[in-house]
Amino acid sequence: MFEKLTDLSFERNWKQAIGFCLVFFLSLILLSLVIGIVNFTYISLVNGLPKVPVANQAGFAFGEKIILLLKFLSTAVAILTVRAKKAYSVPALIGVFLAAGLSISSFFIFSLIPIAYLTTLPKSTPQGS
Repeated sequence: MFEKLTDLSFERNWKQAIGFCLVFFLSLILLSLVIGIVNFTYISLVNGLPKVPVANQAGFAFGEKIILLLKFLSTAVAILTVRAKKAYSVPALIGVFLAAGLSISSFFIFSLIPIAYLTTLPKSTPQGS
């Protein structure tokens, strides 16, 4: 279920696709947590510990930037998957646009559904030589 997670050209079955998306989701959550901790530590060292209302406002503003980063990363993974598989078919491109649209319009976890589909596509071979 969790084999070849970094190989985007690997053709996965549905169980492996779910495992790929689960690991991708958890790694994005971990990345955002680490970035948030580093940001809070930096602000605390530079300005001292902020008061609660100021910290809440700064946290929400920084959280919005993190969400934008996560949306960009989920769209980038969809594009990189299609590129690695050289699957430039209509369903693959619809999957990329659907992943981008879902990541923009909603929480980025819904953009993982088309990415899971894209990881199940076979790798294309060059036509004729």
